[in-house]
Amino acid sequence: MITPDLILLDVHLPDANGIDLLFQIKHNHRHIDIIMITASNDAKTVRDAMRGGAYSYLLKPIMVESFFSTFEEYSQTRHAWQTNAHIKQDQIQRLFKKSSPAAETKHEAEALPKGIDKHTLRKVTQAMEAASTSLNAEEVGMQIGASHSTARRYLEYLVSLDLVEVDIVYGSVGRPERRYKQL
Repeated sequence: MITPDLILLDVHLPDANGIDLLFQIKHNHRHIDIIMITASNDAKTVRDAMRGGAYSYLLKPIMVESFFSTFEEYSQTRHAWQTNAHIKQDQIQRLFKKSSPAAETKHEAEALPKGIDKHTLRKVTQAMEAASTSLNAEEVGMQIGASHSTARRYLEYLVSLDLVEVDIVYGSVGRPERRYKQL
């Protein structure tokens, strides 16, 4: 009999309680990981899911980006478990989702607004951190392989978080240029 590596489980099932089922699965099959996907957001249920060993807990309605991000994180974690005989403390902290505040940037700690993808945001942030001078949206877009408008949207988002500052440069002809610099 083949057993799954991962189960997506709801709390509200027609013939069972998902939390009870979580405990039963983890008791009988410790190697099976479980991601809860549910509309149940009461503190007791969330706490019980954590105590029962759920890998993650996603609230319905689920944002597609959030689902794929969680699944990608799970995939990377599973790969780390399978390929490393020994795990370093910083990896253990990430596995247990206890990142130090210094390791977690301000924009990663917040929920991202619609239209902002964490992977693209990371690329834009890295481009800005690596820059020794100010950059415009077109230069950032070229560095990360995105359009001018996409780069500008992410740069303006970073400005709104006070992570990047914008300077308006007035030329002799045409529109003023917006140049961005890491704070």
